[in-house]
Amino acid sequence: MSFSIPKYLSLALLLAFPALFQAQGLLLDDERYEILPRQPLYGEGSKAESEALKGIAKADLKPYCPTPQDQGYIGSCTGWSTGYGAFTILNAIRNKMAGKTPEITRDAMSALFIYNQVRKGSCDFGAYISDAAGFLVKTGDIFSRDFDRIKNDCEKTAGDEDKENAAQNRIRDYVTLFAPNDPATVKIQKTKLSLAQNKPVIIGMKLYKNFQRITSKDEYWYPAKGDTSLLGAHAMVVIGFDDGREAFELMNSWGVNWGNSGFIWVKYKDFGRFCQYAVQLIPDDGHLSGKEYKSAVTIRRPGYDEDNNLQFTDLDLRYNNGYYDLRAGALKKGDLLQPLVKYITADMYLYAFSFDAGRKVKVHWPRDETLDSKYDGKHESAVVSIADVNLPIPGPYGALSFSNPGTEYICFLVSKSPIDNFNGYLSKLQSYQKGDFLANLQKAFGKQLEPVSDVQYDAAEIQAQSGLKKGGIMPVVVRVVVR
Repeated sequence: MSFSIPKYLSLALLLAFPALFQAQGLLLDDERYEILPRQPLYGEGSKAESEALKGIAKADLKPYCPTPQDQGYIGSCTGWSTGYGAFTILNAIRNKMAGKTPEITRDAMSALFIYNQVRKGSCDFGAYISDAAGFLVKTGDIFSRDFDRIKNDCEKTAGDEDKENAAQNRIRDYVTLFAPNDPATVKIQKTKLSLAQNKPVIIGMKLYKNFQRITSKDEYWYPAKGDTSLLGAHAMVVIGFDDGREAFELMNSWGVNWGNSGFIWVKYKDFGRFCQYAVQLIPDDGHLSGKEYKSAVTIRRPGYDEDNNLQFTDLDLRYNNGYYDLRAGALKKGDLLQPLVKYITADMYLYAFSFDAGRKVKVHWPRDETLDSKYDGKHESAVVSIADVNLPIPGPYGALSFSNPGTEYICFLVSKSPIDNFNGYLSKLQSYQKGDFLANLQKAFGKQLEPVSDVQYDAAEIQAQSGLKKGGIMPVVVRVVVR
């Protein structure tokens, strides 16, 4: 059965029988969603992500979930899925609270503190997942026990003390995982990869009315059974997957009398069909404090084998006083190279650009049209929210070309946080007419850049490691001579 829904959809249902007809409250807007920061396809997309999932047949974040609550008759599902659901789960994982459901529920984060401040219009209206996630970045959240006592109180306002407390409980960032029209394989692999990294996924799904009537007797949601008329859109949290079941497990906000004590399994094929949006929260970097930040890069030359299949040859480099140089010597005009960035600490930010002999700067990562117009329509995030993935730059089937004779620098910046006004720093770098590139890079980025002397560089291959105690950005620079 095929169906369509309006681009703008608010589904806060005020119905007389809340036991059978629960509220939703998700606002859908594909154009708005498409310009949000997107997690890139790693490697060759779903193929590479399948490799990353090799040997991982299931993931289960249920031991870190609070007891599912009932959102009542207001359209607050985005608050319950984002604050009470995903944010609470991340905190429980960080605090190693597996299986301690009463304690997790006691310390759960608020749904209404978020929803009441981001909803669009009256209590009959819902909210965007992106607004809820963005609210956690800018404002934060407080405990559910302090704000959610009356589940239908959509008019409750936050006081100054609430806002001060919320500022202590913020996330660093968020990313969307896929586009509404992406293939089901991409949606499934992206969601599984996030869960395998202990990150719950906030989703926006289109639903049929039979979803409301799921009971404890129903192990799965079967979209084709019962009332298959369109209900609308609803935000929930994906908290696990099981390849044996070929299904994801979802946590809902319709209370413990719905589904399997508030949870339900959805088959992969149905998830791929009905799930429109997916958002992953990036925790505040406090969870990384005291750790060493790392990165590695392989520089490889693209070519083709006898069967005309694309292949790559790794090049040898040597470390030389802050730079990595090609052992093979100079490149020729028109030569192509593809950097492969590896082993970045999860939730760090990666930026890559080149600086040629003519002082021209090209941004190669992230692929975001706001940083370089050649990425028209792309809005990929710089955050690497999956540990130890391989990132071919500028993409699995792309390469960097060298056309200007002289010395060119390929610069990789691994950062603890987003680099605001990144293009502004690059313009400043271009303004320096003389001097060593690394010295000028330090001047352009100032105290944000960790001094090269405080970074541990491997002598034989491109590997860098630092505690980033002085600056928040670790530089890795490859120097290339073009003849």
